[in-house]
Amino acid sequence: MDPYPKSLLKALDAWLAGSLMKEKKAAKLGDEVRRHVGDRYSHCPLPCYRKLNLISEDRFRLFKDGRLPEQISSWTVNLNVAKSFRGGVPNDDNFLGVIIRRRPEPGEILLNVHDLVRSERFFVSLAHFGAESFQKGILRYAYSQSEVILEVEAFDLHHDIISLGGHIGSLEQLAEEARQQTGVLPHLDDLERDMSSLGFAPGDQRWLSEPGTRKVIPRILHRASARNLFSAL
Repeated sequence: MDPYPKSLLKALDAWLAGSLMKEKKAAKLGDEVRRHVGDRYSHCPLPCYRKLNLISEDRFRLFKDGRLPEQISSWTVNLNVAKSFRGGVPNDDNFLGVIIRRRPEPGEILLNVHDLVRSERFFVSLAHFGAESFQKGILRYAYSQSEVILEVEAFDLHHDIISLGGHIGSLEQLAEEARQQTGVLPHLDDLERDMSSLGFAPGDQRWLSEPGTRKVIPRILHRASARNLFSAL
């Protein structure tokens, strides 16, 4: 079995190694894929996930317009990889962590890296050229991130976002929120015991469940509209 050209492995290694000059790296990798791989790894039957840390400008734009432009980028077929990427939920309140899910449409997949790097021919290629030559990208990331490279035009607030990230508030904050929702103020000791039984504690990082996210987004939109936040954007 003939190996893939070294130029393909170098282009993939460069893409995986870092986020600088992504457009240039994507163009080079895309050219190598078209010449030497074709469409064999341009399919993915699984949903793909991507984590983003949105700055305030992008956050407002997303909630105002209901969508945000995307570009060619790294996704993963492993939801846990997306949730833990770059530290998981942002610690900085200036950023909003979001998890996007997408079932790739025809033409959106540049390369299913997850499948390519597990193919026999790819292993032959690594052995032929020396795996140590590709330590910065392929060896470091290709077998742990379950990556699929997608070129998506935009993602939708209501359809594509399945989780928002944040930190659990203090017991006092949680008790007040419960009072607003139920009319009953729970005892802090009871609340703390209930949280502990679920494995949570105040201040913990947390990704909202998909049903929870679906409930929170309309609340955010309602509060923003009531405060006329979008009228100034």
